[in-house]
Amino acid sequence: MARKVMQSSRWVRRLDWLGYLPYTQVVGGSSPPAPIQYTIRKTIYSMMNQPEYRDLYKRDIRLGYWIDRVKHEAIPDSDKQDILKFVEFMQREEKSKLWIIRCITLLLNIKQYIRKEFRACTRKDIEGYITYTLKDYSPSTHKKIRQVLKYFFKVLYGNNE
Repeated sequence: MARKVMQSSRWVRRLDWLGYLPYTQVVGGSSPPAPIQYTIRKTIYSMMNQPEYRDLYKRDIRLGYWIDRVKHEAIPDSDKQDILKFVEFMQREEKSKLWIIRCITLLLNIKQYIRKEFRACTRKDIEGYITYTLKDYSPSTHKKIRQVLKYFFKVLYGNNE
């Protein structure tokens, strides 16, 4: 037997408009559906137990693209090997994929300015690049450039010291 509450009073109409009226739905049978609180808790709990995350930015694909770009870029082979070693090191250290991409793009940008191999670069060459970037970039970007350069040379040529 179906039962529906009459919506004649002013308060009932307000509550219905707000979505708070509990008995406006037709109730049938002896076992009504589960309360909303239970279903919300169940979906939140099932979301928390999922070990995988949704990668909205396709980080794996983007990282693969930049690694391939390093392999096919018109730079000396020794620099390609150094950049790829650096990427492998960062992956072993479980650095963020976006951070690895940032490092790759910066190192490729440096190779456009500095024509020497990384192994043959002197401190003066690196400082020349840093002063070149002072006028074009914000202080936070400049700080990240210095951080990536220091990390790159420390890992590859400084025995990670």
